[in-house]
Amino acid sequence: MMENKHDLSISMARANIIVLFISIPVVILQFVIFIGLHGTEGLKPVWSSAFLIVAVLLGIVIHELIHGISWVIFGHKPFSAIKFGFQWKTFTPYAHLKEPV
Repeated sequence: MMENKHDLSISMARANIIVLFISIPVVILQFVIFIGLHGTEGLKPVWSSAFLIVAVLLGIVIHELIHGISWVIFGHKPFSAIKFGFQWKTFTPYAHLKEPV
């Protein structure tokens, strides 16, 4: 039986554009719900900017590690088969396999 395989990958630039169109309405909806529940008083900053920057950067690292750990567990791949990095052209962190699953 012949398999019909198609490459469904997209560029990081296109992925970033798609996620913007998907996430902006979600963020607006969440903002509207938050204001509806808490009013504008809830918008006052609670944490320092430095704390937020560290938290976001740490969250990005953890997010990419989750991808890697998932490939190790479910893809039965060694951790050495995973490449972590940052693509400066699209300002995108990534974790991907160096070999097919």
